Amino acid sequence: MLRTSTTLAALTAATALTVGAPSRADACGCFAPPDPSVPVVQAGERIVFAHEDGMVTAHIQIQYQGDASEFGWLLPLPSVPEDGLKLGVEELFTQIINTTQPKYRVNLVAGDSCDFNFPGRFAGSASDAQNAPPSEEESGLVVLQDSIGPYDYVVLDASTKDEMFDWLVENGYFIPTGTEDVVQPYIYDGAYFLALKLRKGNDVGDVQPVVLRYKADYAMIPIVLTSVAANPDMGIQVWVLGEHRAIPRNYRHTVLNEEHIDWFNAGANYNDVIIAATNEAKDGQSFVTEYAGTVEPMRGLLDYDGRFGSYEDLKRIDDAIEYLRYLRYNGFAFGGALTTLLQQYFPVPDTLESFAKEDFYNFPDAYLQQYRDANPEAYAAEYRFDAVELTDKLWERIVTPTLEAGELFNKWPKMTRMYTTLSPDEMTRDPVFSFNPSLPDVANEHVATYTYLCDATQDGPQNTPGIFELPDGRRFYLENQAAWTEKNRSSVPYSRRIEFLREEGPPQIEVDNSTDLTQSTAGDSGCACSASETRGSAAASMLVVLGLGVIAVARRRR
Repeated sequence: MLRTSTTLAALTAATALTVGAPSRADACGCFAPPDPSVPVVQAGERIVFAHEDGMVTAHIQIQYQGDASEFGWLLPLPSVPEDGLKLGVEELFTQIINTTQPKYRVNLVAGDSCDFNFPGRFAGSASDAQNAPPSEEESGLVVLQDSIGPYDYVVLDASTKDEMFDWLVENGYFIPTGTEDVVQPYIYDGAYFLALKLRKGNDVGDVQPVVLRYKADYAMIPIVLTSVAANPDMGIQVWVLGEHRAIPRNYRHTVLNEEHIDWFNAGANYNDVIIAATNEAKDGQSFVTEYAGTVEPMRGLLDYDGRFGSYEDLKRIDDAIEYLRYLRYNGFAFGGALTTLLQQYFPVPDTLESFAKEDFYNFPDAYLQQYRDANPEAYAAEYRFDAVELTDKLWERIVTPTLEAGELFNKWPKMTRMYTTLSPDEMTRDPVFSFNPSLPDVANEHVATYTYLCDATQDGPQNTPGIFELPDGRRFYLENQAAWTEKNRSSVPYSRRIEFLREEGPPQIEVDNSTDLTQSTAGDSGCACSASETRGSAAASMLVVLGLGVIAVARRRR
């Protein structure tokens, strides 16, 4: 995570939420709970891309830690964004992570001779796994300047670095240290920079995603600029929406050797495996495809019928409790941007106990009901608010951005999620993304099978010997479940293969490690239990989301 500032390409640090299949929040108005069957991944950049006919739409998540006065976000652009800057929503990222997150599970199979019997149970799937108004343009340098939500923003001509940076400093835009040293590749005739700062009266809690639509030949992440504020092995997640499966056009592509996955702990070491596998590629510049396929699992999650209710009805509710209940029962997700707005209108009652104060904005309607029952006169005096003003803000910051994000999944048939980790010394080339219509889908759910040996000594599910089978068919005899994690694989590659994905045709394999993988240690014959195996598969999707400073690039001057 960044300590002070974030340059879009250079300084956004994101945490990839590891939640399972999302549940719709019609009445409760909340996000889906974490699913312990998915691995925890830290991502430094996160963006959603949609690309068609030379137009790129980017939903960019901005994550920042530090003083509001030092918030600085810079993004190089190949063209002036149409319709300026729009607000996005965190829920888009929460839901798309939930839907496409890789899952690693073990199907436990026991036969009649075993003292325990739970066919179809998955190990690691339960608790076992851990407003300034627009100003006049100045000599053509300022192309666009406006305010939206918590931000003041400007789009500047980037043909001259010094003139651009001087303007930013003079107008109170924070420039992270080191930016001037790496910005030169983004300075050329026809280039632009978007800069954000927080408007007076806003703080870091008001930061929310932004949306841009602009002309570009490809979707691109300005990773060279990102290197200014990057941590070692910084995670980069990318979702690309389009007609076909997306590919890293100028980076390599890695297929994991799933033998290294800690299967019995729901892939708890997944990020370490990604780091090791991608580092086996030249310059460490390689992506793993985590999910590719239909967008169907995302349809209706953000924009289901009737969500958010009626603007006209809501703005007429002048009682705080009834207003908050309307929000809850019409699909507003408590937390994030909603909490930030509610804090401005509904303060926490002083009489609440400390634990309730911490939890107040998750259930403000319930806590205010208790407060009103005990202090009706105080409630009436303290909780007067402007319903029209608040409703207008809700529609600007939450409702409209959420519904527009949901519309993405009605327009595009495919989404692709890709992931890699890069250290600053590996950020020497901006990754560019394209499509290949001939590549197959990629499921995000991976299921192995552990079949207990019925005639062997039994000592409970975790300590009974068995045959462990990977999704690729390799089978291993294990004395117990712990033996899989403890197995020495120091000489075994983390990647099954390293390849190039082109815009047509099959992968071009650069490194094939198939013969170096550990081969099966359990034959087809033996005393394995006779039980049907259960294999899981997940629908795949294709979309583009990035977390740090994603950008689509057009023709760059060489």
